[in-house]
Amino acid sequence: MLKGKYGVAVVLTLLATSAMASNFRVADQVYLPAAGHFTGPKGETWVSDVWLSNVNNEAIDVSVIFSSGSTGQIQNFSKQFTLAANEHREVPDFISAAQSAGGLGLPSGTSGQLVFNGCKSGGNCDVNTCPNGTTTGVCPDFRNLSVESRVYAIPAGGSASTSSTYGQLFSGIPWYNFVSTNAASAGLDKVFITGLRNTGTDGTNGTFRTNIGLVNASQYSTTQLLVKLFDKTGTQIDSYTSPTLGALGQQQLDVQRMFTKFPIGTSAAISRK
Repeated sequence: MLKGKYGVAVVLTLLATSAMASNFRVADQVYLPAAGHFTGPKGETWVSDVWLSNVNNEAIDVSVIFSSGSTGQIQNFSKQFTLAANEHREVPDFISAAQSAGGLGLPSGTSGQLVFNGCKSGGNCDVNTCPNGTTTGVCPDFRNLSVESRVYAIPAGGSASTSSTYGQLFSGIPWYNFVSTNAASAGLDKVFITGLRNTGTDGTNGTFRTNIGLVNASQYSTTQLLVKLFDKTGTQIDSYTSPTLGALGQQQLDVQRMFTKFPIGTSAAISRK
């Protein structure tokens, strides 16, 4: 039931910082660019809790796509569950929770991005067969939903219920927030991230590190991203060209791997072009 939409996005992850309030927006197609259940380098377990909200006064069916790796290894979960009118649902450990509990039931060691699609319960959201779907890419039965997630780590040997955890908020990204090379004439082909900090290394208190995620939001085409790094004066420090990202492909790197000329102890901004 995916629409005929194209785009890419750059997603910023700041480690060792607290989550900030965000302006949640709804759409009939919402992306979570990072989710998983896997073991980290210190034996900690990373998981993703997901909150879904039906903002309609009628029930909706929710389909989910899980995609991993830069080539876009896609798994489809059609009509995975139904949300009642105005229902708000929390699914702890969404990736590995059993499907009977609302999760995807995927094995440990899994990470990637999620795409959620809302459809009027029992409706037709297949763009190939719904009214005017083949010409507009939109079905009358598409319905909006809101998606948020907390990605966090559980210490080795601990549990989510008994251990102190650390993590961050990931707000679902509506499809209309992505940029596209097709929209260059309107200036909607670039994403800017300001305030990158690279002041320390893993395990050093009081320092900041940054990961940068690159996402191909298109389910139909491949893309490459050029990422440029600038200092406070606007002088370009470095650049990075991504590998070819397949449909719904994604990549995440820390800034020291992406930009070898970004010295520790500095701050900067980036632009995706």
